[in-house]
Amino acid sequence: MPARLPLPDPARSIDAQDYQDRPRAVTAMAKEFPAGSRTGTHSHPRAQLVYAVEGVMRVTTPSGLWALPPLRALWVPAGVPHGVDMVGAVSMRSLYLQAQAARDYWPQCQVVEVSGLLRELILALTAEPIDYPLGGRAEQIAALLLSELAAARVAPLQIP
Repeated sequence: MPARLPLPDPARSIDAQDYQDRPRAVTAMAKEFPAGSRTGTHSHPRAQLVYAVEGVMRVTTPSGLWALPPLRALWVPAGVPHGVDMVGAVSMRSLYLQAQAARDYWPQCQVVEVSGLLRELILALTAEPIDYPLGGRAEQIAALLLSELAAARVAPLQIP
């Protein structure tokens, strides 16, 4: 039986808007969705890495459709309209990157493979406070996360 994921901290926000203007290069949100949930079409001022640690999501943008199992995530540049449909129950983890932190990544939506290390870094950052202290463990996790994301393998998967 797979290990159970730690539950998200109930004191943390599950509203993506609360993660957009934070004074950190990378913020991370954990959110649980029941089967059949939909986010509706929306966009963010920050770039987003959409990842399901459990469950399968379908992400739709004006340029394509992607099915994302737990070994893959979708990079969504800032301002790109997208909607997420949950195929089953989903434990979503989202990273939101400030423009400066996101500048070296992909200019369009891109599927990336999530290594074991990248997965654990995402989980670790979602366990930290939203405005984590600078100079400490959480900032180091965020920096390593950015490095690991840059090294992630791109999967050429998209339905136009």
